[in-house]
Amino acid sequence: MKTLILLAHPEVDVSSSQQFLLSAVEDLANVTVVDLQGQLTSQGPFQQAAELERLQAYDRLIFQFNLYWYQAPSILKNWLDVVLPEGSEAKNLAGKELGLVVSTGVSAHHFASGGRVGRTLSELLSPYESLARYFDWTYLPIFHIAQFSYLKEEAKYELLWRYRAYVETGNYQSEHAFGEYLIKALQEVTAEHLPINATYRRIFEAFVMHYEEVHATNAELYDLMEEW
Repeated sequence: MKTLILLAHPEVDVSSSQQFLLSAVEDLANVTVVDLQGQLTSQGPFQQAAELERLQAYDRLIFQFNLYWYQAPSILKNWLDVVLPEGSEAKNLAGKELGLVVSTGVSAHHFASGGRVGRTLSELLSPYESLARYFDWTYLPIFHIAQFSYLKEEAKYELLWRYRAYVETGNYQSEHAFGEYLIKALQEVTAEHLPINATYRRIFEAFVMHYEEVHATNAELYDLMEEW
């Protein structure tokens, strides 16, 4: 499946989280990232025909953004208003998947039921689920990145692989499915994309240990670790 990521951020170049995510998928041939703000600045207003033609070429659509005042940046609403058709034309886009990659500056527990925000992240972003229903799209679980700047290297390493799994398969929560994806991906990874040095080896060792309970895939992960 081919994935189109629509990145909605006013200043991508100075966002550490977005730069990290961009670098995480830059080698994936089946994934395309479009910086909506950058496109608007360089090419002018969105053109419905051109945007729909591009959208038709992909099976999975992902809206990626930092949460601002409990919603997506306005550039995404701009794109939605201009591009997506209503009525009978909507059926021409049926059968796709829709996912959300959302970064927040506060901890995930703020969005827990009864938490400080007062609404879960799923509740705040429920209009996108309704959007998926309207176009007969499969709505994927939200990929939430909380307080990226505070993550340790080990956590960022796991985030990298879970994010790659999400954009390529739409699934990152199933431990078995993620383990299978990880094995396949690590067998294909190149030194140019992910340097295999002592630091990464220590992180990888910790990462494998974290999945000891996944017996079906753990032995293969250990074998890969030995090869590294």
